[in-house]
Amino acid sequence: MLIIKNINIIPMNTEILLKNYNLIIEGEKIQSISPNISTEELSDSIVIDGTGKYLIPGLSDMHIHLNTEEDLTLALVNGVTTVRNVFGFPHHLEWKKEIETGLRIGPRIFTSGKIIDGENPFLPYASVVTTPEEAIQEVLNQKSEGYDFIKTFNGLTKQNYEQVTATAKENNMKIIGHIPFEISVEEALSFGQNSFEHLEGYWHEVIRDDLNDKSWKNVTGKKRYIEMYTALPDKITALYNESDKTDFDIIDYDKLYDLSEKTKKYGAWNVPTLVVTQRDCIPLNERKELIEEISQFVHPAYKAFWDSRDQDSDQFNTGLKIWHEHRKSIVYSLHKAGAGILVGTDSPNPYVLPGFSVHDELQFLVDSGLSPYEALKSATSNCAKFLNLEDKLGTIEVGKFADLVLLEENPLEDISNTRKISSVICSGRLYDLERIQNIFNEIVANFSKMEVEV
Repeated sequence: MLIIKNINIIPMNTEILLKNYNLIIEGEKIQSISPNISTEELSDSIVIDGTGKYLIPGLSDMHIHLNTEEDLTLALVNGVTTVRNVFGFPHHLEWKKEIETGLRIGPRIFTSGKIIDGENPFLPYASVVTTPEEAIQEVLNQKSEGYDFIKTFNGLTKQNYEQVTATAKENNMKIIGHIPFEISVEEALSFGQNSFEHLEGYWHEVIRDDLNDKSWKNVTGKKRYIEMYTALPDKITALYNESDKTDFDIIDYDKLYDLSEKTKKYGAWNVPTLVVTQRDCIPLNERKELIEEISQFVHPAYKAFWDSRDQDSDQFNTGLKIWHEHRKSIVYSLHKAGAGILVGTDSPNPYVLPGFSVHDELQFLVDSGLSPYEALKSATSNCAKFLNLEDKLGTIEVGKFADLVLLEENPLEDISNTRKISSVICSGRLYDLERIQNIFNEIVANFSKMEVEV
């Protein structure tokens, strides 16, 4: 039995602070939460003194690409006890089972299968469907293989996307991902997409008409995706340079409020991944400075990948910076309308480290206008709600899994306090500071032995 005594609990089922409580864990579950505890219970247990500290539910990263085993451990020691992997392969199902049975250290995994895309897919290894029949069969295959979600991508035709979403719903699989070039956000909502990644679709539909450069729609193949992401920042930069640069705004707020209300109506969620655009919109030297203190935890393969993609264009950075700031307005509008927000990082995109970046994303949500409590909901109870696991995860309540993070200071006062981790507990297993440091040391030692061909 594991006891945390005299701890300030932030349960996340309501905005309250339970001061100087005692929490008892037996096996994987929380057995009791009480202001009182018996000496008999204390004598037969492992006891953690929580005096002056704060306890929150384990955090979630709802948009991560698990490429290496170290991604799992880095997530866990950063307080991330649940992840939603968004490009799945058979080894992810193996990792998931090994973690569930205690054979592997890591957060509990929920995973999509391979991304489902159309002809000329943007990403290698995507499952390409070109007919409605192929679309149906791909969903059925992923269901039978044991994946949790279906992830769609931009190159799907409207007809094939419709079959993917319909078949997924028939098989009780949620649909996450990008929306096809051919359809609008409202159409995707009506087809039943449950989770939109990176605010994709939203940012093209809510910007001012004079900024809505759709020239990328005339491009085919992989280049279309790249053009979609570059055309808008370039246009923003050009108009910004022509303006007087005061009160420069790129959003049509009537469109934004309308789309936010529709998102709420359909019960869909958004995973903004603000940390990714923030990394893209600052100069290269600043990106490197951001992770200087944790650079030893960058996998050599990631470093090689990031170095190969590094570019630094003042014009592009200007447009992206403005774009990033206005993406926060989209997040706030969705939140105020009551549409669900989930924390996700898109790690390991350049300078977005597994685990560490969850804390960055929490800060960006607060910068967008959410309170620290609301931001924490997006990484805890909201995630459990999306996963239909509100009876098991996401809050600190008796009977739920003991997925917990012990913090040195109160995150409700300053969201950056989620970084000040004293211990992590995942399914009742304790990772104290000594064990966390040993894991960090092992990761650094492993990375130092690796050689990566570029």
